[in-house]
Amino acid sequence: MKTSPAAVQEVLKDTEYPAEKRDLVEHARQHNASEDVLDDIKSLPDKVYTSFAKVNKEFEQM
Repeated sequence: MKTSPAAVQEVLKDTEYPAEKRDLVEHARQHNASEDVLDDIKSLPDKVYTSFAKVNKEFEQM
């Protein structure tokens, strides 16, 4: 991970779940996320996430 979970959470804080990885990437782009945050989100497995807790769990397993 290039950034912290807190940095990713800040970018995704108003994301509507469930969301696919591509939705998370698009949301981050629209909210001017840094390239490092975008890279972290892009590194997630390609699946549907039901909450930020699920996103964070994936980062913990990386």
